Amino acid sequence: MILGVSTHDPEQARRAVADGADYVAVGSIYPTTTKAGFQLVGPELIRRVRPEVPVPLVGIGGITADNAGPVLAAGADAVAVISALCAAPDPEAATRIFLERIAPPAPRSRRIDRLLARAPAAPDRDRHPERGGLPARARRRVPDLDDDVNFLTNES
Repeated sequence: MILGVSTHDPEQARRAVADGADYVAVGSIYPTTTKAGFQLVGPELIRRVRPEVPVPLVGIGGITADNAGPVLAAGADAVAVISALCAAPDPEAATRIFLERIAPPAPRSRRIDRLLARAPAAPDRDRHPERGGLPARARRRVPDLDDDVNFLTNES
């Protein structure tokens, strides 16, 4: 099992690591409709906690293909994306654009590699039937992308 903890300030990030988190999510980076009302922390919080957090940092909240770059440049190892892909008219095209824009010029972070090496098999995509699962367009297999995109979640 991989345990991630969502944090909103440096103290929470340090506590998450001390408590054994495998990755630390930091946000809400930008405004988001998924969790309205969250305090916005911007990429600056990632920059501030990066030196203190040895596990992968994941930027969360309002991440799009247009604004993911500054989050990764601030020190995030990954970003979590919901609305920008799932609410897109064409999720496959949106995913391809997103991956093209954030494609790393160098190999993936060693922190991410270590985390993924411990990851269990991908969960069933309909793991939340009580909430309706994922929309049908998000459930369909996206050729050549399913094996390249790893979603980290603290809902497991």
